[in-house]
Amino acid sequence: MFATNRFLSAPKTLSFELVAVLERLSPLERVVFVFCNTFDLTFDEIASVADLEGPQPDF
Repeated sequence: MFATNRFLSAPKTLSFELVAVLERLSPLERVVFVFCNTFDLTFDEIASVADLEGPQPDF
């Protein structure tokens, strides 16, 4: 029973941790983080879509 409760609470913990990380990022860093991780885009692809230039963030 204990193992089941532990696994059920894991998604809530991960969601909270992700929100905590996203809150620390600037709006631009959030966009890059989400696009890179959700849509599997490279930094160059994100930069061309967002019309950005400069150094790539190191996530």
